[in-house]
Amino acid sequence: MLLTDPLAAQDFTQEQIEELALPAILENPKIVMTAVAILRARNDAVLEAQRGSLLSANRESLEQDPNAPVLGNPYGDVTIVDCFLIATAPATSAFNQRYWL
Repeated sequence: MLLTDPLAAQDFTQEQIEELALPAILENPKIVMTAVAILRARNDAVLEAQRGSLLSANRESLEQDPNAPVLGNPYGDVTIVDCFLIATAPATSAFNQRYWL
């Protein structure tokens, strides 16, 4: 497909886009790896933003939970929060029964 006039992407059908893209990818397979790297970087940026907002939204409950054990100076300037994942089936079942029922 030879293009002589500049067109917007929305002017192409999916079939036309594939007809243009496939030969380019076959001639230069690095395009795929570059695209994957770009998509991973975008995804990482979104995840990092979500982590930051999640931490901000839950900061009070993480740092000031009256039921959480506090070691050292409870009035100190630094708070270290240890979060863990209960991965075994019996532990997960016990956790769910204790905290969610």
